[in-house]
Amino acid sequence: MRKYNLRLNIILVSIIILGVVIGFALINHQVTPIMLEVAKEETNKLSTLIINDAIKKQVVDGLSFDKLFIITYENGEVATIDFDSVMVNKVLSTITATVQTNLKYLEEGEVDMLELSDNVLVHYNQANLKKGIIYEIPLSIVYNNPFLTNLSPKVPVRINLIGSLDSGIRTKVTNYGINNALIEVYVDTTVNLQVILPFQSEVTKVKMSAPLALKMIRGRVPEYYSNGSMGPTISLPNN
Repeated sequence: MRKYNLRLNIILVSIIILGVVIGFALINHQVTPIMLEVAKEETNKLSTLIINDAIKKQVVDGLSFDKLFIITYENGEVATIDFDSVMVNKVLSTITATVQTNLKYLEEGEVDMLELSDNVLVHYNQANLKKGIIYEIPLSIVYNNPFLTNLSPKVPVRINLIGSLDSGIRTKVTNYGINNALIEVYVDTTVNLQVILPFQSEVTKVKMSAPLALKMIRGRVPEYYSNGSMGPTISLPNN
């Protein structure tokens, strides 16, 4: 009888272990990819909010087009427009440092140290952020059943900043009307983040382009306009 019970216990334990192994394999094969996609999407949203806020602060602080560029005139007309390298580097350094600092604070759960506007993280769970959790994914998302959202277990998502954030200035010149041009200045940023789930992690690259300044350059109205051709136009940078 004892031998029978022992064998039965061994069989039950083996079945439980096999069930756990199969369960983890199922999670890794079907559930994890879905979780990672959701986690990367939420990471992208949060990173975008932080980068946007850092750029907006530059605009609010009084940054203008004229501070970014050096404009020279000839006979009252715009001759050249060049980057002010000192000001551009200063702006990029400030934006990069602010974004990196805030991402590290989020990673460490130092919510009170974040240098963000008051309403940036209003839709995020502050208690979770203080634990270093940026988002919680309900397991019910796998079954696409909203009724189970508040009942199913939730998987925490964490992030880790990898390397440094790269940023640069990009300009876009568009013809506007007759002999005028609209110059738009953008900040392009790229940051590598490690998305961390309890059972797997993956590195994702967040790329974003945000407007920093714009200016209308007005030239002299040509004396004639015929068949789609016009008089002298302003020479503008095209980079």
